[in-house]
Amino acid sequence: MSVCDISVHSTDRCRLDLIIPGEQHFYIRASSPQERQQWLVALGTAKASLTTNKTTEQAGEISPDIVRTKKSELRLYCDLLMQQVHSVKTAANESTPPDVQKLDDATALLSATCDTFINTLEDCMRIANASIKYESPHRNQSDPSFPVVTLKQPQKKHTNRMSKSLSLSEKVHTFPERLSASSRTRSASETSFSNSDLSETDQSSPRSGQPRSPSHTEDSKSNQSQPLTQNSNVQNSNANGNSLERTNRVQIDQNSANSDGHSSSMKRVQSEEEFKDAIDDKVPTFFSTMNPSFMDLQLGTDGGIPVEMFLGSCKSLVPFFDKLNSKAFAPVKMDFQGNIRKLHQKFTTNPSTYSTLQNMIIAEMNSNQQHLSSSATVALLWMKRSLEFIKEFLAEMYKGEQDLSTAASNSYSRSLKPFHGWVVRGVFAVAVKALPYRNVFLSMLGVEGDESEGSDFMQCLMSDMENYITALDVVIKILNDFYRLHSLESNDQI
Repeated sequence: MSVCDISVHSTDRCRLDLIIPGEQHFYIRASSPQERQQWLVALGTAKASLTTNKTTEQAGEISPDIVRTKKSELRLYCDLLMQQVHSVKTAANESTPPDVQKLDDATALLSATCDTFINTLEDCMRIANASIKYESPHRNQSDPSFPVVTLKQPQKKHTNRMSKSLSLSEKVHTFPERLSASSRTRSASETSFSNSDLSETDQSSPRSGQPRSPSHTEDSKSNQSQPLTQNSNVQNSNANGNSLERTNRVQIDQNSANSDGHSSSMKRVQSEEEFKDAIDDKVPTFFSTMNPSFMDLQLGTDGGIPVEMFLGSCKSLVPFFDKLNSKAFAPVKMDFQGNIRKLHQKFTTNPSTYSTLQNMIIAEMNSNQQHLSSSATVALLWMKRSLEFIKEFLAEMYKGEQDLSTAASNSYSRSLKPFHGWVVRGVFAVAVKALPYRNVFLSMLGVEGDESEGSDFMQCLMSDMENYITALDVVIKILNDFYRLHSLESNDQI
């Protein structure tokens, strides 16, 4: 039994589920919650003994089985602790004053569960500290819940484009700015081209009938006439030098005129090509390939938000939670998908009447159903809070926040935290510690088969992110105003 994955049942306080992944699933049922607690302690001790026997003898090396087993134990005790805390909260809120007998029953095992949970957590920390993987300075992350992503090398080669370093904290450059930068680069290259033409002309002048150098002139004169005095040689040299200077000046003026005309025509052609490249070579990103997207949302004349497009845009956003960390943010993702499902079920009952979110909520208000936990009103309330968290998180990223944990914590404080109890806040505090590094996360926002790094990708990503934040902000403001207008906001915590 100790090699099985152990799970406490969600409703039966006397039941334990024993699972061999991919093979068997069976359970045992104790006569009382106290006996189940004894089973848990005994199984935990057996797992610890089994782990000790499997310890790898090599110094500094930790077996993956040990880590996996300890994580399974920790998850088990965490589930049990959450279940018992929920029982305490339920007993405390059922009646006024609370039933003392129910509170005693609910809290009887809480202390023992906390002790076991803390001991298991300490064991996990000892294993982590002893593991070489956690101490290696060259590894970004060794937790298997977060896969290390290898950034792809850019596959496209962009021509006629000035390479620019892009700071993620700055705003994205617009096309005119890119064109002006490219024009400056081309002007410099064309100037060097004109100068090279001049140098080639000077070198070829003896073959094309142009005056020779002073040395050549003096040699020819000495061969055709009698020897001259030193003064005569000097005068001839000066005269030939002046003639060469005048001839070169004329040649430079002609080449300058030709190069000016050639340069202006090249600038016009290359500027048009640059503008086309800026449009045609736009790198696709996670936001630009979403279909549908909040950027495609068409509001009604009265600000009505179409239900189908809204739900489709929310479904397109679901993979975003996997990019944060699929395991750590699984509860957030499941809650988000659950609210989408509730709204869709409500919409399918009467699509013509519930064409917009506002109409759907007003219909529930007319039937006095808006406060039910299963209502579309409550589902949309939590959905807009989740969307606000995502919007705030993306805004932190766009501003250049380097630490994703800080960005997520700040966003959480401004959106979801006021409506969460201490238990959920603790779960979120653990989840944000599993966020990837900024550069890894940004590379995940690329499209498979296209660039996911480099200045061009970052420029397109920041531009698409800004547009997405703007579109999402419009939707959130409309929903917030609607809920405030009809007094549908609730400060209840979960």
